[in-house]
Amino acid sequence: VNVFENVRRMKEQNGGRMDDDLLAFAREEVQKSVATFSASPFANDAMTQQCIADLDSYAADLRDVSSYEKVASKKEAWSVAQHKYQRAATNAIVEEGAMESAYANRKKMSLRAKSKR
Repeated sequence: VNVFENVRRMKEQNGGRMDDDLLAFAREEVQKSVATFSASPFANDAMTQQCIADLDSYAADLRDVSSYEKVASKKEAWSVAQHKYQRAATNAIVEEGAMESAYANRKKMSLRAKSKR
């Protein structure tokens, strides 16, 4: 999610415009994130693999300003919003007990407990 937030922040600092320099920055940020995930001890984890696939999909839409505006910017906004809701349902994605408390806080744990009733 930091990749998407960084790109959006840089775009805002550029007056809300995407240009070739920002696209290069975005591609570099994606490559760094994919490398970090791939080198992680959890590189073969299903959640990590999904993150890498999402980043690869996003990177494919960073070809030019037009593809960014038509597709990548929508993926960016969706991903940031989705991340907020995904935190409460982490254990629905991975095996029970594995990373069960990832992103958990009292409010999210309460929502999760209520949804299991």
